[in-house]
Amino acid sequence: LSSASDFSITTAQLYEPASLPCYHQCSGELKWLTSREQTVVATCDQHNRCRAKEGFEMSYEQFRKGNLSMTVTSADHSKKCWYIAACNGQKVCDCSLLIQPVHSSIVFISGQTLSLDLHTMLPLNVKFEGEDSSGNCTLNGRYLECTAKYKGRVNIINNLLVLTALTPSDTGFCIVRELETGDLVANITITVM
Repeated sequence: LSSASDFSITTAQLYEPASLPCYHQCSGELKWLTSREQTVVATCDQHNRCRAKEGFEMSYEQFRKGNLSMTVTSADHSKKCWYIAACNGQKVCDCSLLIQPVHSSIVFISGQTLSLDLHTMLPLNVKFEGEDSSGNCTLNGRYLECTAKYKGRVNIINNLLVLTALTPSDTGFCIVRELETGDLVANITITVM
């Protein structure tokens, strides 16, 4: 692939549609592919058709007008990466899809259980910053390792992080980051009364 191309970054809300912009005339075949695996996720050609893998969309009418943009129908962490649009094998656009972190506040009564959707199967670092102490858990795949304060109280069930027997000392923040990149996945304010 040629290296001269337009560059853009799209930041999407989790599970919302996201458009990866690309505006060029393409008189042959257009392919959108992931930069890391070189997997083709969408194609358009001059024979009145566009095809896309599940989770991606392209419009033939827009393609004919020079709008080569592709839509990710439900942005999530599995689709977060660099995408390349290539016309006849020549790169015309580089687009990065980022996911906005989840921010929320939750109030609990002492003794209740926190169930937190992790939104990704990637290795994670989960840090609890309480008012009087802090601790963390590292989640590599589904293997969980926690500091003493959380050992035995934190489990992974499906894709939920579960913290049992909440106490007022758990009041604070739960910060979830991708282990490899450090990207913020979620920042949850926890209040235990």
